Amino acid sequence: MPEPSTHQAADQTSSRLHLSQPPLAAGLPLVGLIPQLFADPLRTLTEAWRQHGDAVRLRIGPSECYLFTHPDHVQEILVDKAQIYTKESSLWQAAQALVGKGIGTTDGEFWRKNRRAMQPQFHRSRLDDLSTIVANSIRELLDALHAEVAQGRRSILLFKEMRRMVSQVFLRAMFGSAISPRELDDLLVALKDSFERVDKLLWTSFLPPWLPVPGQRRFRDAVQVIDSIVYRIIRERLAQPAENDDLLNLLLKSFPIQSGDQNALTQVRDEIATMIVGTQDGPSLMLGWSLTLLCQHPDLQQIARAEVGAQLHGRAVTYESASALVYTRAVLEEALRLYVPLWLTVRLAVTDDVMCGIRVPRGSFVFLCPYLTHRHSQFWPNPEDFDPSRFLGKDAAPSHRGAYLPFGLGPHLCIGKHIGLLFGQMFLGEFMQRFRFRLESHAPIELKAMVSLQPKQDVTLHLEAM
Repeated sequence: MPEPSTHQAADQTSSRLHLSQPPLAAGLPLVGLIPQLFADPLRTLTEAWRQHGDAVRLRIGPSECYLFTHPDHVQEILVDKAQIYTKESSLWQAAQALVGKGIGTTDGEFWRKNRRAMQPQFHRSRLDDLSTIVANSIRELLDALHAEVAQGRRSILLFKEMRRMVSQVFLRAMFGSAISPRELDDLLVALKDSFERVDKLLWTSFLPPWLPVPGQRRFRDAVQVIDSIVYRIIRERLAQPAENDDLLNLLLKSFPIQSGDQNALTQVRDEIATMIVGTQDGPSLMLGWSLTLLCQHPDLQQIARAEVGAQLHGRAVTYESASALVYTRAVLEEALRLYVPLWLTVRLAVTDDVMCGIRVPRGSFVFLCPYLTHRHSQFWPNPEDFDPSRFLGKDAAPSHRGAYLPFGLGPHLCIGKHIGLLFGQMFLGEFMQRFRFRLESHAPIELKAMVSLQPKQDVTLHLEAM
């Protein structure tokens, strides 16, 4: 092999000199940052970002991981090099233990095949039946709450009530009337138990597999409850098809199940489990934080109320009329910026890479933290302020593709983004037509970062019927 020329050697030396390693947040000997991450992962990563900047190495047990927060990093990892930074890691296997191999937890050709199968059924032009089911469910739930408030109920535990309502809306949208009240209760308890386990797996997946982790039996029991309900409903639907397109029908059109086709049956189960888990936290937290922020900013609440009054005139919200609630949508988008439910996502580098001058070795875990990226002052002026106008007009945010990712980015962009925001517009429109509301306490709301970003204490919302 010929020797490199002088210019080639100089170029290679220059290339090596420009590569760097970001600063290290080491933590304690042997365990690294695991104790801090167990105690308060959001605070731990926020402090690392503030102290070291947009690229930080994190020592987590025996692993050395990378935290990247600049939108350039986000764009490169999730879009430009999505084939290098994959979900093929023990962290995503922890999620697969709950939901299986749905499009939310897989990657590569398996994911591409299933995403292509589902995409046509979830185009917005195919969602008329689904939006009707959702709108009717919202009205029934809020009418019932309105009757309770009119009869003397004065407050709700906001985030718990939003979770209960959203669960009922989406499970009806998923299964029609096929799930009984008792099964609904059993399913919600099983989901709560399984979420607690996945929270632990998020950080213990770095530890040796032979170390026992508490809660394994409870987790298996919870998954068994979920499976028994979901498989029963699928089999009953196959025996007696429904005319209207709920989410289960859309999935059965995406993955037709022939007699004895266990693979297709399992895939439908996994996609349903993925949707159930995704709708447990995402939409309810979006609504909870939106209502909280509107209470904390009564002048902006008045703008939202004025829009609802001008567009709806007291009428029921429909698919078409909800789309006209542009300020309401901006409220939801800004709430998702400040309190993004999926506050942390993880990828595995499957090859050696150089990103923005930083060498990332093969096998490295790479953390992206939308909570921090959404607060990057270079792209979000006054980032801690609640300002829905950021998302209005021809110059609406974000200015950088990688600066805003409540629904992910790139090929893994959430397939339910459109229906999720439309649901939020429908719900807030109906809610503001029925209630005046305020927070019962002005105390600061502390955050609890689990798999999703939640308030640490109950938030009580005072209601008056209109």
